[in-house]
Amino acid sequence: MKRLVTILAGFLTLGGASGSERLLHELQPIEWQSIVCGCSFNESIADATEGSYGSGPEILVLDPNGDPPNARVNLGAGNVRLQPKTPLELPLYSCQAGNVWSSSWQSGQVTLQVELVATSPGAEACWFSGTVAATAGAADPPVAIRGGCGC
Repeated sequence: MKRLVTILAGFLTLGGASGSERLLHELQPIEWQSIVCGCSFNESIADATEGSYGSGPEILVLDPNGDPPNARVNLGAGNVRLQPKTPLELPLYSCQAGNVWSSSWQSGQVTLQVELVATSPGAEACWFSGTVAATAGAADPPVAIRGGCGC
């Protein structure tokens, strides 16, 4: 509980949001060799020019094929791994435009809700836009994200 209080006390604002504090921070470097067919999502900042990965910092990495599957976020005190609350529907790297994918992740008192819509399928990848929302006591507003999953 003391660690959660420390994490919550260290809120930062990402991407120049309107002065409000948020739970999600930019991820620290990820060891990608440990991830199997992973997903990377960047904050989607409304006033910025966006590419496939969004225009802001990387705030979510999913490893749905990991053993065990996990999500990674930074809550202000370094990256944290969360486990799926329910079994995942796979694969995320094979999709059709318009497919919807929802998942919930948890670690201790933190819950993450991810809502994604496939925007463009590729040969061994899928691009998504959507939202991620973190809850630790009180709920953060959803953050718009863009990114992709692939092998």
